[in-house]
Amino acid sequence: MKYLFIVSRAASFLIDYMIFYILYYFLASFGILGYILLLIIFFLYRTLSTTFFGETIGMMALKLKLIKHDFKTCLKREILRCASAFFYIGYIYALFDYKGRTLHDAASDTLVVYKDSKSDVVQTKNYIKTAAFIILIISCIRWISFFLLNDVGLLGLKKVYSSDVYYQSFEGDKLLSLSQDELYMKTLGRKYTTLIEKGGKNYLIRISNKIKYTEVYKLNIERNYLYGEYIYTVNLPLQFICSGKFIKSKDLCGVSPTGRIVLVDENGKIYGNSDIKISNVISLKCGDIDKDGFDEALILGKDGNVEIFKMKGNSLKRIYFGKFGEDITPITLYIERYAKVMGKGDDKSIIYTYEFVNGKFKFLDKKYVNIENATNIKKFKNSIIVSHINRNNMTFNRGSIQNLEIYNLNGKMKRLYNFGKRPGRRYNFSVKCLEDVCDIDNDGFEEIILKSVDKKDVMGQKYKIEVYRPVKRLLYINMILTMIEGILY
Repeated sequence: MKYLFIVSRAASFLIDYMIFYILYYFLASFGILGYILLLIIFFLYRTLSTTFFGETIGMMALKLKLIKHDFKTCLKREILRCASAFFYIGYIYALFDYKGRTLHDAASDTLVVYKDSKSDVVQTKNYIKTAAFIILIISCIRWISFFLLNDVGLLGLKKVYSSDVYYQSFEGDKLLSLSQDELYMKTLGRKYTTLIEKGGKNYLIRISNKIKYTEVYKLNIERNYLYGEYIYTVNLPLQFICSGKFIKSKDLCGVSPTGRIVLVDENGKIYGNSDIKISNVISLKCGDIDKDGFDEALILGKDGNVEIFKMKGNSLKRIYFGKFGEDITPITLYIERYAKVMGKGDDKSIIYTYEFVNGKFKFLDKKYVNIENATNIKKFKNSIIVSHINRNNMTFNRGSIQNLEIYNLNGKMKRLYNFGKRPGRRYNFSVKCLEDVCDIDNDGFEEIILKSVDKKDVMGQKYKIEVYRPVKRLLYINMILTMIEGILY
């Protein structure tokens, strides 16, 4: 009989949550403010309906009622519901309570019964009430940390520059027949920005790739606004871009889906080009891998192959094609004196360090890190920023849609900051993809460049370029909340 009663309570709970999701549908378009408003409305609905009627609509449908339902009791009961929601501990408690009370019922000295039954309120023992309030505090800290870090996101970063909305055409790409991973690389995974040197100064550039060519725009800074200035056209469609000092200045390097790699000077002239062997490119990074003072271009393939290109005289030459060493499944990489390659591990990722010496890679070490996946990784001060977008979760509003986190590099790799592990909420928000980390305004400090797309725009055809700087005081708060989230989730 008791367990049948618990099933009735569960059914009434589901009916009330149907009301919650109906409201959710109408308020989702207002974004995070709509979500907050929804939580407030639903809290008031449950508190006031039980105060005035002793029941919610769900309880009414299952012929349930509260024995004691003055305003103070009902308010306390709804607040303490947060304690019950902590890993559902308060609802599990009902299985062991002889009257089938949840923890929030017991701690607020009330009782849910069938309307035609007669029962008196049982006084709850003080140690249960104390435990409920302790769990309530922990649950609130848990929820606040998650909400600020993930729903709000970017805690500790200040937006300093932003562009207008850009529209990217994928005409000519066969998108419908691709897997989720391939679709990501063709759409959101495309890198649109990089830093080049022009006239002795660093400039952030943006590409607009067409079917047969690529337009390049310099992003000028005016107050907090980025505006594009056309500078040249490259007669190849570029899908992956980076930049490096291949001769004198930091120039554009790009890989085309037609199987070519090109180096382009500040005036738009191609001074280096070659064919590439890798057909399933997942990353292009530039850096001084052989430590001769000039940069090389590394192309990483999905099958673990890597190609290295270097300017030799007046020609761009392939100086390596093959594997890093171990039979790894690479995800992405970055270059800092050595090649730092992130590969898939057993429920974790592994960052391998390889030195390129005498024309081949030499394994140095590896570190395990609690990262499920990554689509871009960049060095930032003494840490790394890891970015990942899950297209499938964007489509179905489930799981984690975006990960943007910072990990330390010293000793055991530990997460320092969480800038948004975006949950698959129904309401709309912007998904942030890491583009680059570079000094775009020549002030000696690096900025974080993000590409911002609408969560509903899974193709990434409409996007903004946003530039962020870290704010020390807020980063301390982020670090504390990230530690709490790591313990409580």
